[in-house]
Amino acid sequence: MAVTDRAFYLKRHLMNTHGMSDYQAAAVVGNLMQESSLNTGAINRGDGSDGSNSIGLAQWNGSRARALNSYLDERKRAGTFTNDTEGQLDYLVHELNTTEKAAGDRLRKSGSLEDATAAFVGFERPQGWSASNPTNAHGWNNRFGYAKQLMGYSPTVDGQAAETQALAQSQATPSASPNSAQAEAPKGDSVSIGKVDLHPNDGIAVRAANKLFGTDWHISDDQKKDIDKSAGLFGDVAKLFTQDTESINKQIQNSVRGRQDTAPVQLTMLSSAAPLLMKKKRGGLGGLGGY
Repeated sequence: MAVTDRAFYLKRHLMNTHGMSDYQAAAVVGNLMQESSLNTGAINRGDGSDGSNSIGLAQWNGSRARALNSYLDERKRAGTFTNDTEGQLDYLVHELNTTEKAAGDRLRKSGSLEDATAAFVGFERPQGWSASNPTNAHGWNNRFGYAKQLMGYSPTVDGQAAETQALAQSQATPSASPNSAQAEAPKGDSVSIGKVDLHPNDGIAVRAANKLFGTDWHISDDQKKDIDKSAGLFGDVAKLFTQDTESINKQIQNSVRGRQDTAPVQLTMLSSAAPLLMKKKRGGLGGLGGY
């Protein structure tokens, strides 16, 4: 899993809202990346020792998962609920200060990124973990590796709006009950709560096609850059043709001053573009496009 802007902003939320240091927050998010790929809707059915589901960012199960559900329900009743991402992070910190205070104390006393990662894996306690050998925990290399990547990561888009959007990318928190009829959390990009547009690059045509055909096409940032670059290239070519047209007309006017039968010259790109368009139409699989 690659470190993303979402990971960065989860880390920053822990720092700004809960006072964690840079490396402490990176250690927490690095562990969460291993646990759930930062999907608040992640669910591992029957994974708990009591047969309950492991759910959410930290893959809570058993009484801890039921307490998470109760905590979020209470926040909703109190009108303090924002989204599942922030709600789960806030509950995680609540546990570090109460029922998981031993892990919280080790995290607060940690003096390095590795110490902090080892401290928080004691909050998760995955297979292979022991208090005497926390680095034997399942996925340790990934946990510590993600934390190290986060320490050197800068967001591709900065600012309050970007942070709000990243934190709002949340699936609904699943139920801890093994009898829950809730569907499995979908893989891939998570969806937004509220009115945050998670696919701002999609134009009217893409949105209309998705609605008409029931597809899930989206334009990535890299694709958007290529589209903008192509549009700029065609714009530059058109500008050159315009400049050449003006230059030729000036030369004609200078050489035939006094004559009245000279019409302006117009250069066009259609004749050179037509073969290219025909070539595109014939190419590709099944003649459906390509060069």
